[in-house]
Formats: sequence, structure tokens, C-alpha cells
Amino acid sequence: MDPGSFAIGGWSIFKEGWFTPETVWVISFWPPGFMCLQAIILKIFGGNAPLVGIIQILSSFLLAVVSLLFRQCLLVFLKARYATIIPLFFLLSAQFRYFILGQDGVLLGEAFSVSFVLIGLFLLLLAAGKNFKVYAFIAGLFFALSAYFRSPFELFFLVGTFNFLPIVFLMKLLKKTSFSALLMQFKPVKIIFVALLSFHFFTVPYRIYNYYRVHSFSWVQTSNAILEKGFYPSEPLLKTGGGFFVLGGGNIACSVDQKKCEELGPQVVADKIPHNLLIKESLKTFISHPLLWIYLKLKLLPTYWFSTVDSFVSFVFSSSPSLSFSFENLMFAFSFVAGIFCLIYQLIKEDAFVLFWLSSSILLGYSAIITFAHFEVRYFFFCKFYFLTVFLLFLSRILKDWFSLNQGSLSNKTKSVCSDSEIRDSTLN
Repeated sequence: MDPGSFAIGGWSIFKEGWFTPETVWVISFWPPGFMCLQAIILKIFGGNAPLVGIIQILSSFLLAVVSLLFRQCLLVFLKARYATIIPLFFLLSAQFRYFILGQDGVLLGEAFSVSFVLIGLFLLLLAAGKNFKVYAFIAGLFFALSAYFRSPFELFFLVGTFNFLPIVFLMKLLKKTSFSALLMQFKPVKIIFVALLSFHFFTVPYRIYNYYRVHSFSWVQTSNAILEKGFYPSEPLLKTGGGFFVLGGGNIACSVDQKKCEELGPQVVADKIPHNLLIKESLKTFISHPLLWIYLKLKLLPTYWFSTVDSFVSFVFSSSPSLSFSFENLMFAFSFVAGIFCLIYQLIKEDAFVLFWLSSSILLGYSAIITFAHFEVRYFFFCKFYFLTVFLLFLSRILKDWFSLNQGSLSNKTKSVCSDSEIRDSTLN
């Protein structure tokens, strides 16, 4: 499991200074950030340090930074007392508390990646509002840190790089202006560009290291390991602890093309087929039956979205989750839909452009993960938290507009009453 692998990597860095030939396999599947953090803690506090407790304290500190920056963004729209209260809504969620602050959640390292992305997002929003390019550069650094702690986050910003120009073109159409005018006048375009440059500046060194080690610029080799298991029969996987992989649709190629699965299965189990050929076979099956493949994956989606924290550890899904968990997951689902609607509706606004770029990049990244990777409960936590954040940001804007409208109406009524009074006074005189 991931925490055990991180412990192996962290201990190797602590003892040997880096990964040894026996432990270097770890960074084929996971980037080194969280393992380096564990090694630093052990270096400072010693080999018997209460590792989990220290990681929880660091995660709590990061969450405090996230809340502070969230408050700064909300102050643009709301009074201080409301801007202080809204970030605390996250703590009402048992899933959020478990994943970001719980001892099992923090041992995955993903809590750090979630916090890093949210810190980067809020810095970008502040940078777009004030045209502070330094904030954008620091935001790119935090995006890079999220990738060093968990590989899916590298995918989000890699997609975001390719997603940038199409969205700029979309803004050109919406604003009905030239590219040169858009680049000169529209601050968020320059801010996102600086953040992307920063992200790649801080991630290129590890890509070069990977190329030197395995002749690939890929961040990790996990996607290859998943795709080559597409035709691995379920029964052998269940016997060797791969139940989570089967439940999450990891060997979905077998379900899509059962005949080919029966043909290749015994050879796959015996490891008699080259891995690159197995990857090609999985991709060919997807290209031949894309609708069936996607349908079978989407069928699994509600089970993983409407899960409880118990499912997070055991991969046993309750058929009747508690009322509180059902309400929580419905709230996240509503926030997801409402957040996307608000993004599209208010795209012309400057801060909405930043949110639209990042949100669309994350959605495209998730589409690739949902299509080709096996599902795990934890994969959906970031999506839930992120779109709740987006929804709360837009809700604060809506509340500001609503209050401004009401105050404007009240002011007009007052002016009208005053005018009527003045007319009456002048008539009496």
C-alpha cells in the first residue's frame, strides 16, 4: 500500500541520503516529495520520531494557511466576519477532516497536495486582482510542490499547459478583441502564463533526473503499470491482494473484450507477454470499444463518489451509508454542478477566467484518470473539496451582488421619498 512504500522511501533517504538500488523502484510509482519530507523529519527528530503526529501538525499548519488565503480572497466580496466563517465550513465535513487531518489520510501525502493546489489557486486569484506577478510565480511553485507529493497533480498542470492557449482563444472570442490587446490588457492571461512558467521551472529538474534514470520524461511510470494490467484476470488479482484494482475497474479491458482476456489471461499471469505489447492491447481495446469502456467506468462512479470514510480503508462499500454521509456527498455533488455552472455563466469576469482555466484543466485531467486508471475512494476527495471551494467563491460574489442590488434599491427609494417630501414642502411654502 502507498503509506508502506512511502515509509520505505523515507527511511532509505534518511539512512542512505537517497534511494538505493533496492528501494529506487519506489519513485517509479510515486514522486519523491512526501518521502523527502519524512526523511527530513527523521533527520531533525531522530529515527524514533512520532512521524504521524508531526505530519498531522504540518498538515494542520498548511490548512491554516489555506484558510487565511481563502479569507483574503473572500474579503473582496464579503465583510470580515463572513469571510472568516466560510473557510471553516470545510471542517464540518467528516471526509475533509479524515483526509486532511486524520492519521490515515495524512500518511498518503495527498493532503499536502490538496493544500498546495488551493494555496496556489488563492495566490493566483490575488495576483490577478492586484497584478502581482510575484504571487503568480509563488503559485507556480506550490503547484509544482503538489506534483512532487502526488503524481495526479502533475497531470492536472500538464493538461493546464496545453489547455492555456485554447482558453485564451475563447477569451478573445468572448471579449471580441485581438490577441495582442488581450495579452496587454487582460491581467489573468499574464498571471497564468507566469504560474505555468514557474511550475515547469521547478519540475524540469526531476524530469531530467527521470530521463537519466529510465530514459523517460514521464513524471512516474504508474500509468504504464496500470494499462499493462488491463487484461489481467480478476481471480488471480483477488488472490494476491489486488481486490481494490478489480473493484475499481483496473482490468476493465477484460470486461470489454472477454474473448481476448481468455486468450491473453494465462500468458499475462505467467508474465510471458512484453509489457509494452500489453499496453498497446489495452489501448487498442479502448479505441475499438470506447463507448462500452466509458459506460462500464461511469457505472462505478456513483459508488465511489457516494462513499464513506470506512470505504477509504477497507474498499468495502456500504449499501446504506449514514444520513450524514449521504447529505455530505449530495452537498459535494451539488457544489460540483453549481460550481461548473457558475464558471461558465461568469467566465467574462477576470477572476472567473483564472478559475475556469484551472477547473477545466482539473476536469480534463480527471477525465483521463477516470477513463484509464482504476478507481479509488481517495481519487475523488480533491475534486469534492476543490469544487466546493469554487462554489463558495462564486456564492460570495452572488451575495455581494445581491446586497449591492438591495442597497441600491433602498437608496433609490430613499431618494424618491426625499424628492416627494421636497416637492410637498415647496408647494406648502
